[in-house]
Amino acid sequence: MQSGVSLVSNARLITKVYFPRSALPVAPTLAGMVDLGIGTIFLVGMMVFYGLDPTWKFFLWPILVLMLACLSCTIGMVLAALNVRYRDVKHAVPFLLQLWLFATPVVYPVHMIPEYMRPLAYLNPLTGIVSGFRSVSIPHYQVDWHSLRLSILVIMLLMVVSMTYFSKAEETLSDTV
Repeated sequence: MQSGVSLVSNARLITKVYFPRSALPVAPTLAGMVDLGIGTIFLVGMMVFYGLDPTWKFFLWPILVLMLACLSCTIGMVLAALNVRYRDVKHAVPFLLQLWLFATPVVYPVHMIPEYMRPLAYLNPLTGIVSGFRSVSIPHYQVDWHSLRLSILVIMLLMVVSMTYFSKAEETLSDTV
């Protein structure tokens, strides 16, 4: 949500000084990564406290964090560019994020989704990421490689689309803001 309003809230900075405009939507993501890092330290401490030895799957953690950061930056850049053009986007973002939360298997595992709906669930890039984090932190939970591969492909596609859209919107950004 913070990335989506970053360009509008820093309008004075954008009109006075030239700098890479993409830095504004990316900054809240980096701040969130610091928070995730602190949470990861607590998770590792809890795993040690409860006697859960990390397995080879723990090496997936940095890859999953990178995937999550790329997805967050991608969505943030699109929302920021859309918010400059259509100011009502900032009011729709909380509802869209809440819908996305319910569409992502965070509280429920993927195998609880009916078989005929799973291909649609796998198109959600967070499905593979959440499943990957779950497999790293829960013993005997298998890595869903198919979901991870699809998440990577969808994130890469979204990155190309968002960078293209943001660069086109950046041309008229200082005039619109």
